[in-house]
Amino acid sequence: MDSEILAQKINFRFAKRGAAIYLSHLDLLRHFSRALRRADLRPRLTAGFNPRPRLVFPHPLPLGVASDCETVEIEFCEEQPLAKIFTALKNADGGVVEFLGAEAMRPVKSGNSVNRCDYEITGFAAPEKLDAPVAEMSAAAALPVLRGPAEKTRTVDIRPYLAAVARDGEMIKTTLLHTAAGAGRLDDIAKWLAEKTGDDWREWQLRKVAAYFK
Repeated sequence: MDSEILAQKINFRFAKRGAAIYLSHLDLLRHFSRALRRADLRPRLTAGFNPRPRLVFPHPLPLGVASDCETVEIEFCEEQPLAKIFTALKNADGGVVEFLGAEAMRPVKSGNSVNRCDYEITGFAAPEKLDAPVAEMSAAAALPVLRGPAEKTRTVDIRPYLAAVARDGEMIKTTLLHTAAGAGRLDDIAKWLAEKTGDDWREWQLRKVAAYFK
């Protein structure tokens, strides 16, 4: 399958809102693969016994996080007008995600790399309760959190990935970095703050509002 020619590469921008926030990364991969088939498009496939469309999500979201700025890079074996491909894939999606636009990329294997992302957290019963935890988070030298399922939980210091955090009225705004060592996750920020306030972070609304690429 590696012999397939990379004729065209497109970066699709989309929003993930409503019920779509509960689609896992694997769910999203399967959804886009099926949408490509329904659109009768010919993506370039991976090698191996179970070839799949070459889809790259530069920054997959944690489950339950909404986004205004998701992207997926798709390679194609034949070149077609960008507008035609965008319309075909959007129609085949069936309204699961909200397609925002598409841009042609250089037809090479390397793609975009995320540098940082801006996020917002809302839905607090008493936003003023966040003032002290946010100040503590900003000043902390280390911010250890637990990641992974119960049987494989590990402690991760998320402080190197926290560029900024502040309360702005009824919302928390934060910027998280992506480095060679790892990346910040908005659910980590929410869990840490919720432990300080005694709230259930799953009742809050988490959203990615901007992504910046290197």
